[in-house]
Amino acid sequence: MIDLHSHLAYGFDDGAADREVCCRMLEAYAAGGVAAVCATGHSAAAEGSRYEDAFAATAELAAGFGVKVLPGLEYALTDLLAEQKYPLGDGGCLLLDTALFPVDTALVNKLMPLSGQGFSILWAHPERLHPNSILRTAAQYDLLRGSACQVNAGSFLGRYGREVADAAWKLLQAGRCAVIASDAHDAAGVEMFLRAKRKLDEFYPPELTDMWFARNPARLLAGKAPERPTPPPLSWSKRWKLRLGR
Repeated sequence: MIDLHSHLAYGFDDGAADREVCCRMLEAYAAGGVAAVCATGHSAAAEGSRYEDAFAATAELAAGFGVKVLPGLEYALTDLLAEQKYPLGDGGCLLLDTALFPVDTALVNKLMPLSGQGFSILWAHPERLHPNSILRTAAQYDLLRGSACQVNAGSFLGRYGREVADAAWKLLQAGRCAVIASDAHDAAGVEMFLRAKRKLDEFYPPELTDMWFARNPARLLAGKAPERPTPPPLSWSKRWKLRLGR
């Protein structure tokens, strides 16, 4: 598995507070079979060489756990438009948290120049930002070539409430979710990532869960477009099981 969104770099932002917390996260990743993690700190904290220093220390630590750490930032919109670009794993895909900005034609037009520069956008956890209009929001992705949606693993487990959970499942079942990532800030976030994988394995065939947790992340890191199949409708029994679990 590959986790494209994790606040693993310690002492950098509101993620891993210190080396010990980072070690616990890496231990959980290694035990869960996660081969690579993007240390996506918040762009607002990446002043001077802070990110490079934190990334280097984290990558060195991770080598002892057999986990490969890749660079990248979780961008706020203003930083993405103004600052040096740190794509995920240097593959050309930029992780963007749109915060309160609506994903509409005006926003997409602002981002169009990035496509001309060879970048693509991975929208960070839109189910948390726009749950009431999530499918309408997701439809705007098609206006920006190569963009895709990353859903937080915890959203499927109800971490952010019922409304966000419903939005996450809607994105998944409509074929709008390309990647599932942890957005982990500590070891509990990593464990939730692993739990979400096990939960989704109960509802979907392994070729789909492998796509969300491994193949599509690898494709984005390689500068390729993600696979976009629409999952088969859930059976009555699985829909009932899902409803009871939520």
